[in-house]
Amino acid sequence: MFLPKQIGVVAQLTINQRVDLFLRLLRLTGNALLAARQASPRCTGLRPGMSTFKRRRDRSPEFRARWDAALTLYHQNAEAEALRLAEQR
Repeated sequence: MFLPKQIGVVAQLTINQRVDLFLRLLRLTGNALLAARQASPRCTGLRPGMSTFKRRRDRSPEFRARWDAALTLYHQNAEAEALRLAEQR
């Protein structure tokens, strides 16, 4: 999660930088809502920022592919970590 000082930095990012941040956070968390919220600090509501990224996903095959790739990488990393932890037992 971002600290309050970082929110001001994110608010100054261009949309392309926010998209890159969203995808980076999606790779790390596997959670699109959390990633959208963190990449859109000025948005409010129940699902802040989600509509921006969902609209982009619906309209851009390239962004959809990047979104899917980020989730695939998240799941691969989560599975590898689960196997690593299971082997430690």
